[in-house]
Amino acid sequence: MSLRFRDAAIIVLTGSLLGCGASRIKKLPVPQERVIEAYRLMGEADEMMKEGKDHLAVLKYVEATTLNPYHEAIFNKLAIAYCRTGRYWQGRKAAQRSIRLQPGYASGYNTLGIVALSNRKYKQAAGYFEKAIALDPKPSYYVNLGYGQMMRGRYEESRRAYLQAAHLDPEIFNTTSVSRLTYPDPMGMDSETNYNLARLFAEMGDQPQCLKYLGRALAAGFADQERLAADGVFDGFRQSQDFIELLNLYGLKAAGKGSR
Repeated sequence: MSLRFRDAAIIVLTGSLLGCGASRIKKLPVPQERVIEAYRLMGEADEMMKEGKDHLAVLKYVEATTLNPYHEAIFNKLAIAYCRTGRYWQGRKAAQRSIRLQPGYASGYNTLGIVALSNRKYKQAAGYFEKAIALDPKPSYYVNLGYGQMMRGRYEESRRAYLQAAHLDPEIFNTTSVSRLTYPDPMGMDSETNYNLARLFAEMGDQPQCLKYLGRALAAGFADQERLAADGVFDGFRQSQDFIELLNLYGLKAAGKGSR
């Protein structure tokens, strides 16, 4: 069967599985051999996602759901795969089904937040991330909440969420993207957003990450010398040669307010 034909068939096939209702789905027994095969297919799809083969991963996840239509994790991963291929409506429905299969499924609410982010519905996304955190306060959910609040212009709320993520897992920003853990924003971030991320990392004492986002802010047009000089969070870096050279590159000075 060709990929194009199979892809079209999947839309029909998953329509009945995803459904539109909001009630809890009663789980029925699934033969052991089908459960095992579904896990195998899910594993293959996971590897495809890592390799960037998102469309092929969708096919594998859907195959897995037909074998075991009562496993919330499969539908949750299918939702993310749908988002990465731009099919946000299907992604939302798959994530909703994961929650209907397992009410209180924090990962499902986190994925709904990712879907909302993908559609730039930042307020809605923040609500879903807060729900996920209330159910299971994972560091990654706080990072996603921080990003959602950042994109709303709620910088203080964003700062608190990011700091909480770092409190729960001090290595979180060394191993993952600061903006989002699961779905990259193709639009990028403006100078103000990048500047506030630079402030966050300065507050955490992380100079490399601070300079990374400050550099992005400057490249995006940030040029407020007075604000930069008055911002005390950067005081620990002002004598750093890397900090000085970065600002000089854009015609700005590293000295703080009151310095000669």
